[in-house]
Order: sequence, then C-alpha cells, then structure tokens
Amino acid sequence: MRRLILPEQYDGSGHVLLSGKEARRLIKVLRLMPGDTFPALDVQGRQYTCMIEKIEEGTVALRVEPEKSVASVSTQQYIDIRRSKYGSKKADGAHSAATPGLEIGHDMQAQSRSSAPELILAVGILKGQKLDDVVRAGAELGFNTIQLIETERSVPRETSSGKLIRYERIVKEALGQSGSAVITKVCAPCSVQKFLEDYPIQETVCGLIFHEKQTGTDTVHSAVNESYQKYILCVGPEGGFSDAELMQFMERGYVPAWLGPSILRADTAAIAVMAIIKLLLVERESWQAK
Repeated sequence: MRRLILPEQYDGSGHVLLSGKEARRLIKVLRLMPGDTFPALDVQGRQYTCMIEKIEEGTVALRVEPEKSVASVSTQQYIDIRRSKYGSKKADGAHSAATPGLEIGHDMQAQSRSSAPELILAVGILKGQKLDDVVRAGAELGFNTIQLIETERSVPRETSSGKLIRYERIVKEALGQSGSAVITKVCAPCSVQKFLEDYPIQETVCGLIFHEKQTGTDTVHSAVNESYQKYILCVGPEGGFSDAELMQFMERGYVPAWLGPSILRADTAAIAVMAIIKLLLVERESWQAK
C-alpha cells in the first residue's frame, strides 16, 4: 500500500480517527508507528499528507494536512508503507526515513494531473467476475473512467447499484496499492448508441476501437499524439463487437486498432489495452512512429 484513501465521510478537517479494517492494516500488517508519515487521497482525489499521532487499542489517530501542490508531492519523501515493517526504528519509535529501500519519491506525481490526458476505457459487459480484474487494473493504471457498454454480444446481466458499490471498493483498494492519484469512476452500463452520443470524437480526442481483425493500417502508437487531451479505448465483450457495431464506431470517428494475431479473452484484452496505452503515454517522448 503506497497511499491511504481517506474515509468517505472525511470532512476536510485536520484529524482523522481510523478504526476497523483500515486501522488494523496500519497497525498489524504495515506495523506503522507514531510519527510515521504517508500520502493520502480523499474521495474527490485531493492529496494529503498523514502523520500518525497516536495508536490505541483498535484505533489510529492521524493528523491530516493538504498538499499545497502536485509539485510538493513529487519532492517530498515518505516511508514506503508497503515495506516499513522491515525497517529500523528511531529512538522515539518512528521508522527511520533514512533506511535504504524505505523511502519512495513520488516521481509518478511529478506531472500535474491537469496536464495529463484523460483516459477512458469503454468495455462491453463481461461474464462472471471478470470486470473486477478490469476495474482493478484500470484504477492501478490511473484511468479516469471505466464506462460499461451493453452490446449485441454481451450476456444480459444485472449491474445494480450494489455492483457499482463493489467496483468502488475495488477502486479504493487498488488506489491504496498502486499510489495512483486518479480516482477511477466506474459508470453504469449504457447502449452503444448512448455511448457514442456521450463520448464524441473531437479534435483533441483520440478514440480507438480494438478488434480481433486487422481492419486498419495505422499502428497503435501512431495514435499517441501530444495534441490529444483525451483517449477513449473501446473493447468488446466475449466475442467482440459485431460488424454492425464496429461500423457505428467508425462512422463516429473511432479508429480500429489491432493487438496482433493472438485471440485474447475479453478481460485480458481490456487490461492489455490499458497497459499499452499508458506505457506509450509515459514513454512517448522516446518513441518514434515510422
């Protein structure tokens, strides 16, 4: 866990009292001590620094201070709270921030979230619990939105408010593990037509629809352009998008893309697509499309 996600009821005050699962995790699993500091997010994505003030039976009292800017996060060093249990202790009981391997620089936050492109995954409703893994990966990779789509080949299933709450919990756990500063939103299913109305292609928007057949000539990383402010990646359900749906997307300006000759499971394809685009964006200055 690299980052604490503050409780939903956090009101912006300077103190938080944790109990239950989160307190046990800090005390028993991560073995943190009074004086230890680590980064945190609230449910709106605002960044904070937390310091443990007091540990009592079953509770942890935190002092919470807002980060003044993203730049301050990139330069401040914290104990890596995933590994702090292996660290040495200071005389006053706090972990030593100088212990090799225990400090983490927040270089991943050096780029302002406001300047990073918005990342959206549109995925057909999948069978069973496969969407759990897709949502978890999307949150870890820093995707802003995961939009569920009802397609011709989606198996009818209920995506109730309870399911969406489950996805919110998965997002919260993934953010704590990965340290991503982007709060991923999972949106209730909509039809293909409604999706195309809500997510139009514009000059600064790149829309890619991934299909098992190579229907286009452009490479995936030729689509990664610094002028784009938003990337919308579309992956079908088991069996993929139908030919009619593929045509609908293309008529609205979406560009077909291909992941190679291997036929991937729908959940594998969704995770692969997110990872590929995220890496290309991170390393785009060193890539040259030919």
